[in-house]
Amino acid sequence: MERQLPIRDIYAREILDARGCSAVEVEILAGEDIIGTAAVSLLSSCGEERTGSEDAAHAIENINCHIAQILIGKNIFDQEEIDSETVRLDGTMDKHVLGGEIILGVSAAAARTAAGALGIPLYRYLGGAQANRMPVPVVEIMTSVPCAETVPDIQGAVIVPAAKSPFHDQLWACSRVYHEIGHILRSRGPAQMRDQESGPESGLRDEEEILRVIRDAAERTGYRLGEDMMAALDGEESGWYDAVRVDIGLSGTLTEIFAVVKKAREAGRLIEISHSGNRTADTLVSDIAVASCAAYIRAGSLCGMEHAERYNRLLRIEEQIGREIS
Repeated sequence: MERQLPIRDIYAREILDARGCSAVEVEILAGEDIIGTAAVSLLSSCGEERTGSEDAAHAIENINCHIAQILIGKNIFDQEEIDSETVRLDGTMDKHVLGGEIILGVSAAAARTAAGALGIPLYRYLGGAQANRMPVPVVEIMTSVPCAETVPDIQGAVIVPAAKSPFHDQLWACSRVYHEIGHILRSRGPAQMRDQESGPESGLRDEEEILRVIRDAAERTGYRLGEDMMAALDGEESGWYDAVRVDIGLSGTLTEIFAVVKKAREAGRLIEISHSGNRTADTLVSDIAVASCAAYIRAGSLCGMEHAERYNRLLRIEEQIGREIS
């Protein structure tokens, strides 16, 4: 018999994201006292961040008035109906009426409410019993200062640790290399490095020099590039681990995200779940990566609390999965 628990209320508020810009937090109440929340940055239809309170006010009105009107009374455990009703209300291919990020926020808040009603974590609610493997982190390790001599397509670099070790060991390996890169760049003078939310920002001028710094940092911390971890220039890395990147900020509702994952898996492709432009501390990307049994996760740099929360969530999930297996 299908579980039934009606949605009683939906409420949204304006909050700050990591850049001090307006963001939206969605709350969904089901039953007597079960509440799930989700936070999203405000993005335009072309993916650019919107910063004004007027954008937040419009998004909040859409949620509190229009979305709430069609979802209150729906079964919180019927994720597909919740998602399809919201998409139908928007009525556009690119979801520009309500905003794709707002639709995802409502979808995520509903799933968290349902998971809370069952007393299970979100990744288990979304992925079931098979959600028992950790993704490998694809860590943004360095950004590049634009200049005339820099190759235009180079926006930075990423490192990917070998999958042979547990997730927490992979993460600490990335952390050590990340901080060592900072030491190397600082030793070259203040013009060579500035701390940015997406990682150290360097004045390095070509790809060989960028990769050389990463190699040196890896060796100084006891890791071998090409064996313990791989490095690549951002934008070029997908070719050497052959994965389909699923950007949760651009893929719609949870129902739509998992449909994309299913198609990629049926085609025999590995999955990378990406955090997109969400500048809040919401950890949805972490739960989705585990729930979808993704091979990789792109959760941002190791700098900035919004990124750290996603990695911290993964560390907690790793502990939970370990206890379940043991």
